[in-house]
Amino acid sequence: MVKSESPSEGELDVVFAALADSSRRTILRRVAARGSLSVGDASADLDLSPAAISKHVKVLEQAGLIVRRLDGRRHILSLESDRLLLAEDWIARYRALWTTSVNRLADLTPTELSLDVDQLIPARPDTVFRCLTEPDLYAQWFGPDGASITVDEMQLALGGRLHLTIGFPGTDFQVGIEGFYEVIDPPLSLVHTWRVDDEGIVTTVRFELEPVGSHTHLRIHHRGFVDPVDLEQNQDGWVDHLAKLATVAQSLEAPR
Repeated sequence: MVKSESPSEGELDVVFAALADSSRRTILRRVAARGSLSVGDASADLDLSPAAISKHVKVLEQAGLIVRRLDGRRHILSLESDRLLLAEDWIARYRALWTTSVNRLADLTPTELSLDVDQLIPARPDTVFRCLTEPDLYAQWFGPDGASITVDEMQLALGGRLHLTIGFPGTDFQVGIEGFYEVIDPPLSLVHTWRVDDEGIVTTVRFELEPVGSHTHLRIHHRGFVDPVDLEQNQDGWVDHLAKLATVAQSLEAPR
C-alpha cells in the first residue's frame, strides 16, 4: 500500500464524523463493494426519506469519501479511496496491518478458545469472496506448502456442505475437513462449521470482508477450540493461508 502523507486532525475529524453514522457506512460499503452504484441502489432498503439520503450522500462527498457524477437522470456514486486510506494509515499506527491474536471471549465457556487473524489484501471484496467460494481458487491458497488440496464438495447454500481433502507429499496420509454453511452474505461475510474427519470437535470459522479503498480487510474468527496446542496450530495455519490468498486474489485483478 502506498502511504499517504500524514493527515491533519481536521481532515481526520471530517472523515471519522462521516463514518460515525451507520446509514452512511452502509452506503459507503455498498459503493466500495461494487465499484460504483446509483444513489438509489446504494441506499436501497434504508428507512430514510429522499431528503435524508441526499444529506447523507452530501456528507460523504464533503468528507472526500465518494464522488458523484450524473448519468442522464441518475446520480452515480464512486469510491474516493485516498481519503479513506488516510484514516487507514492513522489506524495502522496503532495496529499493524497484519495482526494475529488469540483471546478468550467473555461470553464463551472457560474451556472454549478462539483465534482472530487479520490481513489487508490488495484486491476488492468480490474478488476475495470468489477465492473463498470457488473450488479452483480455494485449492490454490488453502493448505500447507507442498500439500495437494482437493475440494470434494462446495455447496454454496445455507446448510450446504463443504468438504476438503488434504494430501501430503511422499505419503499416503490424507486429512479430510468437513463444514456446513451458516451465513452467506456476498461479498462481506461467510460462516461455516469446521470439523476434521473422524474427530468430534466442531468449530466455527467466520470470514468478515471490509472494503478499504481498492483493498480488502479480511478478518477470520475461528472459535470452539478446547486444546491450546490445536488452537496454536490453526492460528499459524491461517496466517500462512492468508498470505497465499492475498497472492491469488491480487493476481486475479492484475492487468492482462
